[in-house]
Amino acid sequence: MNLLNFNCVKKREPIIDWFHLETNCLDDKIIAQPNRNVKHIFTRAEFVTKNVRSGQQTCKIDKNNLGNTTVNVSTIRTWKYKILNIVKKLISGAGMKHRILNCMHLIHSGSADIKRNSKTGKAYYSGISVCGSVWLCPVCSSRIAQGRREELGLASKSGMMPVMVSVTLQHYRNDELKKLLSVLNGSLRELKQGNWWKSFIKRYGIKAHVSSLEITFSERHGWHPHKHILLFLDVSDGEKDLKALKSELIQRYTNLVSEKGGYASDFHSIDVTACSDNINGYIAKWGLINEVANAHIKVGRAKDSYSPFQLAEIAGAGERWALVAYLEYVEATYGKKQITWSHNARKVLGIGKEKTDQELAKEHESLDDEIILSIEREQWKRVLRNGVQGELLELAEKGGDGAVISYLAGLDPGTTNYNY
Repeated sequence: MNLLNFNCVKKREPIIDWFHLETNCLDDKIIAQPNRNVKHIFTRAEFVTKNVRSGQQTCKIDKNNLGNTTVNVSTIRTWKYKILNIVKKLISGAGMKHRILNCMHLIHSGSADIKRNSKTGKAYYSGISVCGSVWLCPVCSSRIAQGRREELGLASKSGMMPVMVSVTLQHYRNDELKKLLSVLNGSLRELKQGNWWKSFIKRYGIKAHVSSLEITFSERHGWHPHKHILLFLDVSDGEKDLKALKSELIQRYTNLVSEKGGYASDFHSIDVTACSDNINGYIAKWGLINEVANAHIKVGRAKDSYSPFQLAEIAGAGERWALVAYLEYVEATYGKKQITWSHNARKVLGIGKEKTDQELAKEHESLDDEIILSIEREQWKRVLRNGVQGELLELAEKGGDGAVISYLAGLDPGTTNYNY
């Protein structure tokens, strides 16, 4: 077996200072670029092993354990499945029950089918369960994000002016996420009620709005929940005074937060930005849409700030503080919606009835798509035990059924990575 090894010396931070590794499996080249801002491993190779407890991180890149095929394994997709397996282990290990435990796991009929999407050419699994969890599942949330992105793309054609309002509140290391969410959501809910709100939306020509919840975590500062609210303004009678709009929002919002026992600064609580015509480019700033669609740069904005998927990855590597934080996140986001539309917004913007997260998670499937390979139940169990769901899709997509069959024959039938 031909292994290329890098010993990446770790600077001592609260956790590993990951290196940015890119691999081209076709031309035998590897480029290693140290990057202090990247806190995860990014590689197109098949296997990456991490020793997070020692003073070094050893990255073993296996380029030849692909049966009789040579493929360039997609980083983003295989990473999603690896994180999904880690999340399942964390949740089941804590004794929690959640539908994600069956995601990409249970077979509905006799086999798990690998199909090829007739429009995109991408391989995907059919005939197995999906959880539709936008908060916990990197596989489902990616699909959901694509559906939401398409909806917002349609909304951009309404002819109205999109304005982004970002909202946050002060937080400390020991603040509970549930309490912060209660203050944030409660304040915004009350802000959008009553005569004040009716007068406000009339004054600025606000015809519809949609909000997105985003959550990050810092070892130093704790939880940082924040919301992005996209306002759609009718500017047919002229441009609106966005400075005045921001000032009114700040005064109202900060007072409501104070009434609920929190604190929001006049200077940092609200930011207002007029969007460009290309709304699809602008919504890349929206929470999980950014994290999943751009998984190769999945880092928090601050040096010690982590997204939920980063937190799960770190917890899976054995860091106790990350595990405690991640399980708190699991409980706090249960039943929460990530994206919420205002009343009649979809009708006003001409984008039709809203689909559920579960529907969007399965929307890519089609009965007419080609079946590349059907994997019977016992073989599927072997795939799950080895945690290589993502690798199989890459092999099927680039090498067809022969590549998958060859790869499956070489899997260790007794290896168990995760117990869930």
